[in-house]
Amino acid sequence: TEVWSLEGKKIDSKLAIETVIAQYGGSIQTDVMPTTTHIICASLDPSDTKLVHGKVKSIIHQGSFDILRVGWIADCIEQSC
Repeated sequence: TEVWSLEGKKIDSKLAIETVIAQYGGSIQTDVMPTTTHIICASLDPSDTKLVHGKVKSIIHQGSFDILRVGWIADCIEQSC
């Protein structure tokens, strides 16, 4: 499991990720909606069985969305994206 940090705080759980996104004005959706702009995935490793058999594999296959790793959130915030 990868752990990222932002402003000295660990981003290492779903709740921590959601909290950071909300603090910076983002919104969380558990389902892909027409308004979805990014999809955050804890693992983009195709050997990860949770990914291979989950919703994310289907979404990746569609090619309709940017699939981003959790570390992108911290990088984006640090660079003031």
